[in-house]
Amino acid sequence: MENIANQIFEFIIRALAEHRKNLNGSPESIVRRTSLQAGVADDFKITYKVESLSMSKTGYFLVAETGYKKYMREELPELDLMATEDVENKLIPLLQDKVRDKVISLYDDDPFLNYYFRLVFGIRTKKLFNSYVLLDYVNEQKKEKLLKNVEDYIENKIINGKHPNDHLSIFFLAQHIVSPVLYPVPDADRIRLIFEKVTELNRGNKQEQKGRQNDLVRSLNNWVIKQFFPKYFELKGPDYNFSYTLKEGAKVEEKDQPLIHLVIFTSILILKYEPNYSRDKGIKYLNMLSELGFKQAKEMLKSGSDTFDMADKYYKDASVECLANDVFATFTINIKEESADSYGKALDFICNLQQKGFPKSYRIKLKSKEKNFLPVKKIGKSKTHQFFANALQYPELYDKIATYVSIVTRPEYEFEWYEDVEDELCAKPGTYAVFGLGLSKPKYFPLVEEYMEHVDDEHQSVQNQFTYAFIDKYGVDTTTIPVLTKCFLACQDHKPLKLSSLYETEENLKALLESIGGLEDYYVSNLIFFIWGKTVDFEKSKKKATPQIASLLQQIEEKADMKYLG
Repeated sequence: MENIANQIFEFIIRALAEHRKNLNGSPESIVRRTSLQAGVADDFKITYKVESLSMSKTGYFLVAETGYKKYMREELPELDLMATEDVENKLIPLLQDKVRDKVISLYDDDPFLNYYFRLVFGIRTKKLFNSYVLLDYVNEQKKEKLLKNVEDYIENKIINGKHPNDHLSIFFLAQHIVSPVLYPVPDADRIRLIFEKVTELNRGNKQEQKGRQNDLVRSLNNWVIKQFFPKYFELKGPDYNFSYTLKEGAKVEEKDQPLIHLVIFTSILILKYEPNYSRDKGIKYLNMLSELGFKQAKEMLKSGSDTFDMADKYYKDASVECLANDVFATFTINIKEESADSYGKALDFICNLQQKGFPKSYRIKLKSKEKNFLPVKKIGKSKTHQFFANALQYPELYDKIATYVSIVTRPEYEFEWYEDVEDELCAKPGTYAVFGLGLSKPKYFPLVEEYMEHVDDEHQSVQNQFTYAFIDKYGVDTTTIPVLTKCFLACQDHKPLKLSSLYETEENLKALLESIGGLEDYYVSNLIFFIWGKTVDFEKSKKKATPQIASLLQQIEEKADMKYLG
């Protein structure tokens, strides 16, 4: 037993030294980057498990790893023969004594170890499957210094801050404010204030602001899953998609009552700032709180969060009734009187909330006598689609609809979607409005071009169907070719449209040449595919063409890489 313990112990010490040596810089230089980092390593795991030596040989090894990186491994077959009782009652206590004294003597004053350090020994064999904490250590001197630095930073750089925050400091601050070692009971009100102030201080750069918000939301989410809910629920599965069961007799402790509000705040942040695919997680947290009997969570599931004033999320008059629920990202619109005024008020209602931070992926639940849809095949007949098709029956609303488009096609909406369509029918916010306006008046062609420049063609294909409808409506001429070029570049190239007869005039080919100026050869090839088909089809057109048309076709071909066409 002593020999095995010594072998494991010596491996641990060598592995820690190897980890320190392989850092991206010295520990001293790393912690100098920000006052909010007290050390580098805060967790380390040694695992005893089966690993492959080659295709034909495996063995039992000690493996040192942190995160996804493995540092060392060493064969140790004997441990697999030990009984569970011997491991737990003899080996682990031996290792705990050896590791604690040695690691602290080596690294206590070294910035290699963080203020808090946890070392775990895991065993994964056919007979044994468990993890044991060998060292769970807090360096009180480092902790107190860090606490002071954290408090100074919050006071001077956030509460009374004047400038944007640097990413590294917020990254660490986000972890510290929910650390059970630094703050056994997180201060929910102060955390909310920190989030609001960080958002305000970094408002000048949307990308930087989003990064700071993500750091804070990520840490709060980890706190909810790792620290709060395990007190009351049995959690199973990965953090991003866990299942849960309420523990028998679970009841929120009095001291945890303020923390309920922190869980709710986290849910709101997930719903408001996280990508659309995270929405279910925010709703799950509210459902879990409801099971704990918390009334505010139940109310939020029913009528939305308190993020928005009631005057913003509810409107009613004789012609229309509008209700918004940000938890479920839903606008419920009841059109009592079919008129431009009714739809105009509903559009104002939606635009106001979108500008105030309502979830960017959403759906419209519509109650209306009119059931109009756009003259575009195969794009789905959802209630959201129906709402915009109905509104587009009133030309006096076109500019208001264009205003809506300008809001929901900003860069931050790039990976957002209407919630009532999916798979091949999925559509980004603004889709139905842009399609409808583009098919209504040439005045809105620039809106179509801008929309097509930002379509995620890997996840959306309804723009193909719009392109067909656009050609049916307007044909191909010098006014539509710039728009069609943008449409084709946004389309998925399922099959060619064979439009050569419409394009092969001198004016149209010159317009096409102008529209492809500056494009890379791959994109020009894609356009040729849509218009003419494969290389053989394009060559046939050149042979049949007049010398003037053939010359223009040759100029187009020179801007393409024809190998893409086959």
